[in-house]
Formats: sequence, C-alpha cells, structure tokens
Amino acid sequence: MADDLIKLAEELRNVPEKDIGDEKKDIFLVTAKTLIEDGKSDDVKNLLSDNDFEGLIKCVGWDLVSILSFQITDKQDENTNNILDILNRIALVCNPKEILLALLEQVDKFLDNEHFRQYINPIQTALKRLPKHQSMSMSLVLSTFHAHFQTVRLPSSTDMNTTDQELLQQQDKSLETAARSLTTFLDFIAPFVFELHSSREKEVSGEVKEENEKMKVEIEKFLLKLLDYPLSQLDLAKPKPALQEGEEVSDEEISDNTFRCCAKQIMHYLRAMQCSYDRLIKYGKHNAWNYEKQAADAERDKKKTEEGGEEIDDNIKEQLNELLPLLGISCFAYLTIVEEMEEDYLPSIYSPLYLLELSLMYIISLFRRPEESSIAKGIELTFTLVNNMEDGSVSHEILDKSGYLEIGGSMERVMVNHPSRHLRQRAVQFLPMYIKKYDHHGRYKLLRHILSRTRHAGVAGLLVGIIKDQVAETLKSGEGTEWFTEIGRASCRERV
Repeated sequence: MADDLIKLAEELRNVPEKDIGDEKKDIFLVTAKTLIEDGKSDDVKNLLSDNDFEGLIKCVGWDLVSILSFQITDKQDENTNNILDILNRIALVCNPKEILLALLEQVDKFLDNEHFRQYINPIQTALKRLPKHQSMSMSLVLSTFHAHFQTVRLPSSTDMNTTDQELLQQQDKSLETAARSLTTFLDFIAPFVFELHSSREKEVSGEVKEENEKMKVEIEKFLLKLLDYPLSQLDLAKPKPALQEGEEVSDEEISDNTFRCCAKQIMHYLRAMQCSYDRLIKYGKHNAWNYEKQAADAERDKKKTEEGGEEIDDNIKEQLNELLPLLGISCFAYLTIVEEMEEDYLPSIYSPLYLLELSLMYIISLFRRPEESSIAKGIELTFTLVNNMEDGSVSHEILDKSGYLEIGGSMERVMVNHPSRHLRQRAVQFLPMYIKKYDHHGRYKLLRHILSRTRHAGVAGLLVGIIKDQVAETLKSGEGTEWFTEIGRASCRERV
C-alpha cells in the first residue's frame, strides 16, 4: 500500500493544485486513509514533508484534516505524533483561512480536552499565516476555545481546610485538566501578544494599526473570560508556607501553584499589550448597576431566538460582544489591588476611597457567587481597600449611594450562612473595621441598617458590642453625641 501511495505521488510531483484531477485526488485520499488506519502514518508524513508535493497538499488538505481527526488519540505515541506533524504541515501549506475553518470544524466535534488541545498548534500556524483581517479569525478561534473550556467542571472546596484544598488541587482530575488547558491557551496567544507589543515600537500604516487594535480587543476579552472562568473560582492568593517559630522564607523560595502562575501571565499579557488598567478598573462604575440587567436581557433574547430556531439578531450579538465579563474584571481588580500583580500600572493618584467606589460593582458580584474562592476574593478586596482608609474619614452621605450599605449586608450574610469557618471569621474581623471608617452619623446609619435586617443572635450580639464601644468613645471624646447617646441608643435598642 505504501508503494501504491509513492507511485501515485510520483505522478503528482510538482503538479499545481488546479491540475490534479478528482480521480487521482480520491485515490490518494483512500490510500492515505488506509495507511493511517493501519498505523503507517509515517509513510504519509514523509511524503507530504517533501516540498515537491505542495500542490498535492493544497488539493487534499481539507479532506485529509477530517481523515486525520478520527485517528487522534490521547496516547503520545509515534502514530499520534506523525498525525500532528501532518496537520501542522497542512496548516503551513494550505490556504490559511480555509484550513483554519476545517480545523475549527473538527474541534467542534470534540468536547474532550485531551483531543481538543491537539489542534492548538496547527490552528496557531494557520492563524499566523493570515495576510489580513486576522482579528476576525482570532475572535472565532478564541470563542471556540472558551466554549470548550467551559465543559470543564471544577470541584467545590467549600468547608475544606488548607491541607485538604492543597490535596484537592494536586489530585483532582478536572483541576488538572483546567490547569493544562489554561497553560495551553496562554501559550497559544503568546506570539500574538508579543507581535502586538513589538508593533508599538514600529512605524506602521493606519490600516495595520486599526487591525492591531481589533486584535488587542479580542485577546483582552479572552483573557478576561479566563479570569471569569475558571480563575475567579480558584485560589490565587500567594501561598503561605507553614513555618517553624523563628523560621523565615523569602518570596523567591515560595513556589506558586499553576493557577496563580497563569493569573500572573494573564496580567503580564494585559500590560504587554498596553491595555488600559484605568479603563478596566473603571468599567464597573461606568456601566454601573444596569450591567447585570443588560447582560441578562441580551442572554434572554439570545435564548429565546435559539429556541425559536431563528438566527440570532446582529443587535443581540453586538450587545453580548460589547459586554466584558464582570466577574473577570472583578478578578482582575483582586489581582491588581490585593495580590499586587502589575499594580504599578494602576494610577497611583487614586485614593483608597475612590478605589473602593470603582470596585463596588466587583465586590458585590464576587459576594453574590456561591464559590468559596469568589467570596474570599470579595472579602480580601474589600479588606485591602478599607484597611487603607483612616478611621472616621468617610462621610455618612456616601451610604446613600448604591453598594456601600450592601457591603455590610454581604458580610453579615457570610457570617451567618457560609459554611467556611475561615470566611466567617474574616467577615467578623472586617465588619467593626468597616464601620469605624465612617463618621459618627455614618456608623449609626450602618449599624441601624444591619440590625434591622439580621435575625441572627450572634450577629446582633456583635453589633451590640460595637454600639457599646461607640457609646463609650462618644462619652469620652464628646463627638457624635447626637448619634450614640439617648436618642441613638433608643433607636438601636428597638432593632435589637
């Protein structure tokens, strides 16, 4: 059979694509398919590696992709490696736009991530060869990648201690798959990020500059989607090794887990492309509290259209495409402010109170998630911002704006309802500190708000203790007497 292939191929040596007839094309495909199925893919690989057969490759490439896809396995054996080499050769020689569509068509048939990742290199090769409008194809590729990534379901680590969580990260198969997929995707976009970074130092035409900007937008969205899922649901905090008394360890000696390394890489990519951290951190404020309604309305319209068997309207597509993933930007804010990743790229003139105002939407979105890691990010983001404010420096008037009262309410819900002891304790530590940042009127207003809503005796006891401390402070300093003397105490007693 190998001899038949070689004999046929010799007739097609240096023959242009347009001169190869359908009959010879079909005979070649049948012969190649038989050899590949018999485990003799090296014969096909060796033949197609010859530059004299580029016309043949262009003729059979699209059909050969489909044939090869059925032979891809999880095994890293010689046959699989030969098949991947053939796919890369096809991506390198054939029309890049056509072969990119052929590869993505095959990718859509595989939900299994092991198979899916085998296509990454040839897709990258084809994409890099596109002469223009690369951003449109990049959008299609990254959408496909993310859709497949969402098939990975992460395990819950709620109510696990640190040791159990570390064991889960080491042993759980879905986490292992997520880690490999993240690493693969970030490696895939690396050359495109590098190209965008280096092009800023070159003189380019207006058309190229516009195309680069579109490419940057597509990659930025994809990176934020990865922060949205799975990274917002995973522990990205700097590891804290268990040390003996008197023992010290430098930051360089502490190794990060794979997910934290991926988060660092994403932040590095965003900076390398010169994405505006100022624009991202302000995104929630500018889109404000109608963001979730916009997203929900667009998703509902999309679902209704799909159920009716109609094509999705361009306006719906545009609405969904323009909205950046809120949870992804929330994770971005956490990484920048709490974990201090690329934090020097954030404008240094912002006060802690202004940063809190910008981050309110992110904090609330993290608190509304059921995952322990998401809620932990919300707590730590709030803790970091509030901790940098001076006691009594925040006016009570700010509590009339959306979000500030909800922070106190969110902490109260964590204290009462969350199964994680660590998060409950962290919320208990935070609430008194948060209340003290307001002026006396604000403290009174916030305490009344939480007291009026809580039905938990433990929380009520904590708040009563805070009220007693405020009364003692008021009597000692003489400030805020109208809020924490007889009138204020009577009002608070009614709610206790």
